Amino acid sequence: MHPQPIPSPTELIRNLELAIAAEQNRPERLPGLVAVFNRLPDVSVVNLENLSALKPEISLAEISVGRFSDLAEAPDGTVYGILRAERWNGYVYFLADAQAALAFIEAATGFDGDVRSGIAPRGLTMLERSIVSLLYMRLSRSLAEAFSAFVDVTFEVTAIGDRDLLITGLPASAPTMVARLKVAFAGTEGFIRIVIPQKLLEPVRMELEVTPAPPAEDLPVDGDPDWARQLTDEIARAFILTNAILDERQITLNELANLRVGSTISLATTSISRARLEIDERPLFWCEVGKNHQQMALRIETEFESADDEVEEF
Repeated sequence: MHPQPIPSPTELIRNLELAIAAEQNRPERLPGLVAVFNRLPDVSVVNLENLSALKPEISLAEISVGRFSDLAEAPDGTVYGILRAERWNGYVYFLADAQAALAFIEAATGFDGDVRSGIAPRGLTMLERSIVSLLYMRLSRSLAEAFSAFVDVTFEVTAIGDRDLLITGLPASAPTMVARLKVAFAGTEGFIRIVIPQKLLEPVRMELEVTPAPPAEDLPVDGDPDWARQLTDEIARAFILTNAILDERQITLNELANLRVGSTISLATTSISRARLEIDERPLFWCEVGKNHQQMALRIETEFESADDEVEEF
């Protein structure tokens, strides 16, 4: 029996950080993330229903935590997908079991549900994997839309294959968040797992710790209520530019003309602990400036009340 190598102090600290992050990022501590996955099935149905005559039935089966090594324990026939999350500088993983993959392939290639499918788990051809890549592209779009209520991120499918894709992935002990979707076409169903390494959630944990506001009661509207709800939902998820103003001062045209690379502009404020948050050039809040997970962050303190408040501050 060979002795196990002793981890270095750096490795021990890193393993401790991973363990702490895994505990902090449990689903019950991130209500925003739970809201994302609860919303994902409805968004996915919209993005998938025009690919087949059959309307998909999608529901969230469970949200759990696990380790990266769990991905390698998926059943034979599982189709792995790797998605690049550009703004998070990392990867998200899709795992469709054979039943889910073949159900989608049949639906996308003309199966109408009139005759009971004789589907059986098996390996996929290159063409069939290409069809599954279309499923993953639509799911990646749905995942980005579901996240858009909290953070702005996009996902790009970079590879489709089997578990060999994981060779260059994360350490086996790396904690992950796993959402399992139940997907069915005409009664033929399977499961797709969405695996997000927890290190990707660290920079956006503060946003995902927010408990989403309860939906407003539907008011009677003229016309198509489904269209009205969809339009309202899309407007609510639209992104707008926000500016955090630390200080302002006037300068003369002569000062402006003399500005060069390396010039210094002195500000009246002696602290950057407070900033004015503006949206569409309209001041809305006073915020405290700080850091969150090595990133600059703002915490809203009070509402911006009047122009007198601005004069008093600056």
